[in-house]
Amino acid sequence: MSTFSWTDRHGRQHHLEAPTAIDDEAEEIATEIDAHLPRARKGSSDDVRRAREHIRQLQARLDQLAEDGKRWNEFALVQARDEARRVSIAISDFLDEVPQVICPAALHMETREELSDPSTRAQLLSGPMTEWQQRAIEFSHLEPKPSSDATRGEALEWLNNDPAFFRPLSDEGGWFEWIDAEGVAQRLASPLQIETEIGNLADSLSELEVKMSEACLSTADLNEIVSDLEVANILFSRLDILQGDLERFAQEQIDQEEQEWIRYEQDWKAGRSKTE
Repeated sequence: MSTFSWTDRHGRQHHLEAPTAIDDEAEEIATEIDAHLPRARKGSSDDVRRAREHIRQLQARLDQLAEDGKRWNEFALVQARDEARRVSIAISDFLDEVPQVICPAALHMETREELSDPSTRAQLLSGPMTEWQQRAIEFSHLEPKPSSDATRGEALEWLNNDPAFFRPLSDEGGWFEWIDAEGVAQRLASPLQIETEIGNLADSLSELEVKMSEACLSTADLNEIVSDLEVANILFSRLDILQGDLERFAQEQIDQEEQEWIRYEQDWKAGRSKTE
């Protein structure tokens, strides 16, 4: 990573990660000018001359610091654009992978749409399968696949055979402890809410990807790019948590099923021993 080289008023060179030192020196010199201004107009001619000469030197340094500040801004803009390009690639990679993660939540939303109005359900189900159904069929390990001209209802019936896409309509009585984006503790019966939030994050990251396109980066100022990068950092930080939550759900589900089989085996053996 490139660094910003800057020389202070004492000739010492620094490699800066922020313009704080430049701003601090500028404030220091401005304070010195304030202190010398009264002596630049009152006193003996020699005192006035020396004071004015000193102020001219200070002003020259202040002008140099202003140029250093502009140079820093140009440097920071290049760095921010480079970082935005890296983040844009990360967003693109995520958006390529996310459909399989959020597909169950998307299918769930379609099911809610089908159930919202019984008078239109038959018409919906008789129409062509949805884009998310097409994706789900591709993601599914079940064979044989339905034909490409299957109706929405036929695709729904086929997908109902794959437990990977089943999500209950309610999380009531859930067993999985989860903290939502607002910090509220939840007990989930399925990973639906986690997948839904990941889908919302995907929408937000997709909007950021547009802002980080070359066309937008070429006209955006430093503050805009930095603000977008901060938002991206927040979204990716939350995404890391949610991906961990999904992994934890899957593992706890496996553990829970294992415990159920242990109890079943114990009950079975106990029952068998009573009949012998």
